[in-house]
Amino acid sequence: LELVAVKNAEFHALVLASARSPLLAEMSSSVTMVSLMAKAFSVFGRERLAQSMYQHRELADAITAHNQTWAEAVMRAHVLSATHFMANVLPLRDPDTDVSAEFPSGG
Repeated sequence: LELVAVKNAEFHALVLASARSPLLAEMSSSVTMVSLMAKAFSVFGRERLAQSMYQHRELADAITAHNQTWAEAVMRAHVLSATHFMANVLPLRDPDTDVSAEFPSGG
């Protein structure tokens, strides 16, 4: 799981560098965001992790295709699904007792 977290951070850093958006970089690097993602990542089930990795692959495909509209849509979906997870699922889980739980991916 630690390697996944490292690779996730590397991927997001590459996306931020490519976006060349100071506002996006500032939002993504905030202490609160990093803390929330670390907590969320520690309790991701296989289904949620697979969904996140799929979104990363699709974003990479959109960037490779130089398709800004597609990349923006994928990024919005990624952020919205993560926001839903953190707001509606994460507060219900105790990472000390529920680490291997599978989480719903619904919207």
